[in-house]
Amino acid sequence: ISVLLGYFLLPREKDIHEMSVLEADTAAAVADAVESARGGRFIQRCQQAANNYLLSSRELDVLFLLAKGRNASYIAKNLFISEGTVHTHTWRIYRKMNVHTQQELMNLVESQELHDEPLLSVAAAEPKPAKASKRA
Repeated sequence: ISVLLGYFLLPREKDIHEMSVLEADTAAAVADAVESARGGRFIQRCQQAANNYLLSSRELDVLFLLAKGRNASYIAKNLFISEGTVHTHTWRIYRKMNVHTQQELMNLVESQELHDEPLLSVAAAEPKPAKASKRA
């Protein structure tokens, strides 16, 4: 009887396969969540760089793909523009950001600091002294 009971308690091959699929799905979901969080920060860094260097919205689109390491051909196909236009945007981005290579651009975007809350200036953060009243 214990042999039969043990047989019924053992997972079948089908059950093992279903468990491994569920584990793979869970692992994929976790990996997607981590990548999404990284991607969110990456997008914020690109936007921060675009704001700091006064890039246009189309230059931001190109910057995002350049900072991911994409080439002009890939960018042209994904943004539905010519490679010549990509080169023009790239040249303007490099000039505005004072970089000379794609690697320098990638390093600059990566080095952008993200701020959760707007920073206050030191003067705005310090309390103002109270005015002394004149009593006669």
